[in-house]
Amino acid sequence: MMDLQHMFFDILFNSHLIWLWLVLGFFIVGIIRKNTVYTLAGLAILITAVYISYKRIDSSFCMHLGVDMMLVSCLGYFAMQKGKLVRLIYIITASMVLFTAHSFIPNHLEYHTISKETGIHPPADPNGELLAKFENQKFLKAWISQNKSHYKIIYPAFTPEDNSYGLDEYLIIDLKESESIENTINKLESQSRVAYVEVNEIVELKLPSNNSRNTIINKTSAINDPDINKQWVTKNYDIDKYHQKLSDKTNNYKSDGSLIAILDTGIDAQHEDLQNNYFSTLETYDTDVRGHGTHCAGIAAAVTGNGIGIASWIPKGASVKITSIKVLNNMGMGTQRSIVNGILKAADIGADVISLSLGARSTPSREKAYQEAVSYAMDKGSIVVVAAGNSKSDALNYSPANTPGVITVAAVDSTFQLAEFSNYVDNLSQGISAPGAGIYSTLPGNQYGAQNGTSMAAPFVSGIIGMMRLYNPNITTEEAYDVLRTTAIKNQNQSIANPIGVLDTVLE
Repeated sequence: MMDLQHMFFDILFNSHLIWLWLVLGFFIVGIIRKNTVYTLAGLAILITAVYISYKRIDSSFCMHLGVDMMLVSCLGYFAMQKGKLVRLIYIITASMVLFTAHSFIPNHLEYHTISKETGIHPPADPNGELLAKFENQKFLKAWISQNKSHYKIIYPAFTPEDNSYGLDEYLIIDLKESESIENTINKLESQSRVAYVEVNEIVELKLPSNNSRNTIINKTSAINDPDINKQWVTKNYDIDKYHQKLSDKTNNYKSDGSLIAILDTGIDAQHEDLQNNYFSTLETYDTDVRGHGTHCAGIAAAVTGNGIGIASWIPKGASVKITSIKVLNNMGMGTQRSIVNGILKAADIGADVISLSLGARSTPSREKAYQEAVSYAMDKGSIVVVAAGNSKSDALNYSPANTPGVITVAAVDSTFQLAEFSNYVDNLSQGISAPGAGIYSTLPGNQYGAQNGTSMAAPFVSGIIGMMRLYNPNITTEEAYDVLRTTAIKNQNQSIANPIGVLDTVLE
């Protein structure tokens, strides 16, 4: 059921390709039959495709659609060949070429670097495109008073409990359709009272396709969770040995418990393999239509040894709880503002670990709101873990993966090679790798399934750090990363998080 749901979302968010295929079909028929009606129908479908995407139109989208249409035009030309068999073969071939070639065209939903020089900007929230920061509250309030008739202003942008960090000096500006984002940024930043302006970016979940079947591991385990044989990580890391080490040390925790906040699409709080490890922050966060947050939650802290579902690195009876802070909607979309507010809320409730399986392409020089939010969280005692991204690229160019202070996690497959889809973390100061391919975990409605992505690797590390906090409640981000790095499994260029190595270190 969940696979069908995910397929529906993928089709919905890539629907313009389906529309273009229909355009191609109608154009072909129109050309072959020299029928104006079919040609006009193709044009109508094209207009519809543009209309349903109007909120996402930017220079990148226009370039993407333009290349698509050039391809359609080229393919349509050959429809003039005579012969029914030739035309049939052509239709099949043209469809295959369109879908194959489309996959090589840069996606208009992928983020692009913003710069004053180029004027290129990432997709912005249509309900509040810009985040503006002021030098102080006095300047901010004076600016609002002077400009409330010129702009639609939303204040405050962020709502931390502690306003001594300057995060209350941000506001949101909702632009009119006729107003240019880059021109407005330049205009605002020329004003002495404005410290800087950045785009309130749209963030959208896009997981790599999962083409691998669930591999059944023929290994007897002392742990009684029935689906443990579908988790390749339990064999690769010898989860029995890990939990036995904990048992031998009689779980001498120095902390009463630790809390992992999953900032995502929500979590199914009633899931049979999560509910005993779940702590509710807000009732509206305790459901998950998309399923992404629930899958991440199971990786971080599914209940182990309960005779149900899967196992995690959290032993039975250990007080490591997960909580949900919903920063993405039911379709897996959010904004920089919603994510920053989620980080602040997680820090304010005392989360030991903040796990972010989200992000997109952006430049670090224009991500100061993320930087301030992470600094706030670290000062409050939280360790922030972020997925590296799934674009086979440098995570240095993706936010919040590139935010100073976070631990950024790339994905490896079952052979401990960098997963084919994963961004790499070589150029980040706190990069690590973890399992992220074919990861079997929890899904809403007491379901289970495998998914791919650095989204899966991040909560793996978050769960391990949650355990660290039980033994060392005061461990800092730098100290936690140092443990992960020094105990990591080395494979080619990868440093892969090693739960047993971490456990040996913290038990010393």
